[in-house]
Amino acid sequence: MGTPLSREQWEAWQTQPETLAFKAYLKAEIALAKDGWAAGELTAGRNAQDIAVANLAAVENVRFAQRIIDLEYDDVVRTTEEAVS
Repeated sequence: MGTPLSREQWEAWQTQPETLAFKAYLKAEIALAKDGWAAGELTAGRNAQDIAVANLAAVENVRFAQRIIDLEYDDVVRTTEEAVS
């Protein structure tokens, strides 16, 4: 099947204004989440169980956003190959 983009297309896509803006948005959202959590803004008024669940969700959301930011062409190739095999 192959990948949807060649390495050259992938690298060109990485420098597109829309791609750069999306990555900047994700970075800003990560910073807001971390800062808000550190300041207690996201846990105010919650009980321990709700905080534990929210912690898990917040950590996974931050990790997911960071994985998108860090995604490399080789990751796309490997994932595509795994999906079709």
